Amino acid sequence: MSTRSHIGIYDAAPPVDPTTTCKTPDCLLYRHSDGYPTGMLPELVPAVQAMKGRWTDTEYFAARVLHHLMVQYDTHTSIWDEQRKTDTPPLFTKQQVYEDMLKKMPETGYGISYDKVPHSDIEYYYAVYNNGIIHCYAAHGDEFGTFKYMGQVDVEGLDKAGIEKLAKELESK
Repeated sequence: MSTRSHIGIYDAAPPVDPTTTCKTPDCLLYRHSDGYPTGMLPELVPAVQAMKGRWTDTEYFAARVLHHLMVQYDTHTSIWDEQRKTDTPPLFTKQQVYEDMLKKMPETGYGISYDKVPHSDIEYYYAVYNNGIIHCYAAHGDEFGTFKYMGQVDVEGLDKAGIEKLAKELESK
């Protein structure tokens, strides 16, 4: 069974007390699998870091984050993974890698929840705020107010090791 999750994008600062409630986001993205913190945060945090300070509107930010996440997800199944493991000169052109990726692209992966209603089978929810804060929730049920707060990620200055450590801590809660 896949570990499904949602990413909510908010054009606002995070709530003072994230344990009391989680509100409906301005944009809601869906991830079909590997949505647990150690699967999601290493891909989500760099996207938020890259956009922090350049966030002009929610739609633009959500589109850029979704693009980044889809590229990360889709290239895991492409010949690019094999190419990156070697120290030899490139064996494939960017066009060849892209064409291979399209052939192997999964039908599932990411989606946009246009009605902003959480799926009833998601296990994690990531609330992303315009100041680079991410709140992580255990999500059981299909109402934002029922999610259990797990912790906060401030993307400022986090490196790969820091992201992985924090993700493991959140997952153990």
